[in-house]
Amino acid sequence: MEAGFNPDANGNVYGLAVQADGRILVGGSFTSVGGMERTNLARLNADGTLDTGFNANADDPVYSVALQADARFCWEAVSPAWAGRRETAWRGLMPTARSTQGLTRMRTLVSIA
Repeated sequence: MEAGFNPDANGNVYGLAVQADGRILVGGSFTSVGGMERTNLARLNADGTLDTGFNANADDPVYSVALQADARFCWEAVSPAWAGRRETAWRGLMPTARSTQGLTRMRTLVSIA
């Protein structure tokens, strides 16, 4: 990534991950990237433009993104307090295909604070 890289998100960016093909996963607390609606998780093409075929629409802010050896990825999110507890969880395990059709979501509890 170049020194002046800017994903053009309208909020905070907390995590980035560069896929083998050069596309960039962007996680944070935002509602748009590149002027298009994307909630908390987006993907950019290798040239920095928004990958318009990808729209995960993460429910909660994304604090980190991790790539797996099997070409899937997951993200860490903190759910709002419910009954006095905040939940930190890894979610996702989504294929890295161009489209978001047929995505499966998994939620694994990491900690409760």
